[in-house]
Amino acid sequence: MPSIGIVPFVGAFTSLLEADTRNFGLQAAVSRAVKRSGSRISVVNADYELLGSGPVLLVANHPHSAEVLALIGALPDRRDIYVVISQKFTTAGQHIGSHCIPVYLSHHHQEGRPRTVAGRVMDFFLRPARLTPEQEHELNIRSIDDAALRLNRGSLVIIFPEKRFGERRWQPGLGHLLMKLEPEVKLVFAHISGTSTADYLRIIPKAGKMLPRITVHFHEPLSIGGGGSGMHAREIVSKLEAYYMQWAASTKARS
Repeated sequence: MPSIGIVPFVGAFTSLLEADTRNFGLQAAVSRAVKRSGSRISVVNADYELLGSGPVLLVANHPHSAEVLALIGALPDRRDIYVVISQKFTTAGQHIGSHCIPVYLSHHHQEGRPRTVAGRVMDFFLRPARLTPEQEHELNIRSIDDAALRLNRGSLVIIFPEKRFGERRWQPGLGHLLMKLEPEVKLVFAHISGTSTADYLRIIPKAGKMLPRITVHFHEPLSIGGGGSGMHAREIVSKLEAYYMQWAASTKARS
């Protein structure tokens, strides 16, 4: 697959982000990118001591485009941050790609689910390989195993469990991941607000000054590692999604 840098307006941004990731690490590179964009980010209830070391699974919403950068930028600087993300972003560069745990979602589109405009544009330029749903499923299982291994070894992993299109329900992959984790792993919710369909403008230096402030709310850590209390993956996800939505609604009410 070609580099994501060939997508119009994205190349300069990803090239600089890749260089900064090589020199400073992903979190510092993203913080520099956010600063260059002029984006304003407020962080609420972050436990920087917990987020700064040890195994943390960070679960967040992802309705638009800027959530990934906003969330990484809100974290303390640590070198072992990994993001479960579309396989397209593994082509952004060697050093950025080393922090990506790829997921394969083309079978969702083959099932006739609506695509985002950004997704269609990226597919037009990148021409990703056509895989069967069975092949993608096997690759996604490997990625869940990879994420679990990194978490059990003490890293921080970010996952966005909701579908990006169609019925935006959480996917069972999060439940399968939780069932593989040691009890020491902490689960932390994050809710990002203030993003929009105009987020792609944030790759232009200083353009973020014209866009709304982004707020990242963190929930207190939860301890639910060690197999998910014997529940099935879908049951785990259903209960967590309901709790997350209730909490997220309360953060909006307080804002």
